[in-house]
This record gives sequence, C-alpha cells and structure tokens, in this order.
Amino acid sequence: MRTGKLLPWLFVRSLRLCRHVVANSHVAKRVLTDDHDIVSHKITVIHNSVLRFTDETAARNNVLRRYHGANPTTAVLLNVAMFRPEKNQRELIEIVSGLPASLDWQLWLAGEGPERAACERLVAIVRGASL
Repeated sequence: MRTGKLLPWLFVRSLRLCRHVVANSHVAKRVLTDDHDIVSHKITVIHNSVLRFTDETAARNNVLRRYHGANPTTAVLLNVAMFRPEKNQRELIEIVSGLPASLDWQLWLAGEGPERAACERLVAIVRGASL
C-alpha cells in the first residue's frame, strides 16, 4: 500500500477483503484506517528496508564504493525513497549517528523531494552520514 496517491475503489475493496495488509509508513496505515475504514489490527507497518552490503556484494559495487570513499569492508546502509516527511529519513540519520565511532559504516540516501534540503543540513552536522 503506497501513500501519496488516490487508491482505486477496487483496490480498497481488495484490502478490506484480505487477511492482512502491509503498509510502508504510519501515514499509510492512518489513510487506510481513517479514510477507508480498514481495521487497524489488520495492518502492519514495515518501513522501506535499509540494506547492508556485505563483502560478497561489495565486490560488484567497487566503483560506487570508491566514489563515496567506502572500502570493501565498509557497511553501507542504503535508503532509496522520496524525501517526504512520512519517509522520515531525518530519524534514520539521527539513529545511525548514534552508531559507535569504531564501526566502519556509511549511510547512503538516494531520492528527491521537499525534505531533502533539511536532511542535507542535518547530515552536515552528523558525523558519518553521507548523501
């Protein structure tokens, strides 16, 4: 279930009839419960995933890693999404900023949208995060 778009009537009907719905944000869950009368206990929120590139997958991404200053053992956390308030990249940046300094990691955020400039300003003050 995606936010930001009008949901077709038949799609909403199918959501009412299915056993369970996975939404990608709490905003999406609110849209389903408030606007479409889908019961809350039928909905689980699973945010867009954050991927960790391991040594095996890093071998295929060496050029990109070098470009961003990541070595083959750097844990790269990747989030690809529109920069909109409900995607909450700001919280992700704040969470990863608390990772121990001894860990070799980078946060890569990809996307466009109205929250990008605010995230870039936050990244500028948070050690270890990179757009």
